Amino acid sequence: ARPRAASSDSLLSDSDDDDESTRASAATPSRPAAAAPAVAGGLPQEAFVLVDKSTRCARTGVALSNTKVERGTTREEVLTFTAGRRLENLKRTVITFKKIGWVMTKVSQDTTPLGTFDAQEEPHVFALPPREVPSFALACGDYKTKLIYECDGQTTPLFTEELTFTIQ
Repeated sequence: ARPRAASSDSLLSDSDDDDESTRASAATPSRPAAAAPAVAGGLPQEAFVLVDKSTRCARTGVALSNTKVERGTTREEVLTFTAGRRLENLKRTVITFKKIGWVMTKVSQDTTPLGTFDAQEEPHVFALPPREVPSFALACGDYKTKLIYECDGQTTPLFTEELTFTIQ
């Protein structure tokens, strides 16, 4: 059974079926989102490594783009990550900015508790709750989102990432 989060987060994921160059320009992670190398016991060396994020349409199940978001869609996101040590009260904070004129203005900040995860060789999978993209015309525009993964017992974020996208 996969744990489910209780609160909402960003309008976007960073996984899609766009080509590699598009994905690289849309996402700027603080470290590569790839599997961590294993150590003697087979556990990842780093405390948290985001291995994959996938986003699909809740209605059709079709994979969705992370750079072009359609108004009125409901998006489901699944995170796959490894834990090299026990992650107590892992949470994801999403800060979203919208371009208004020439300025990026903060429009939302949401924190989603993900739970506590033990260290293990196999990746953990976490399904975030579905999110509905606003359907009104004022939602259209250019956005930047900063994702921050943190847990108890660590003063610095485990992983940060910035994404840019457009709501059409």
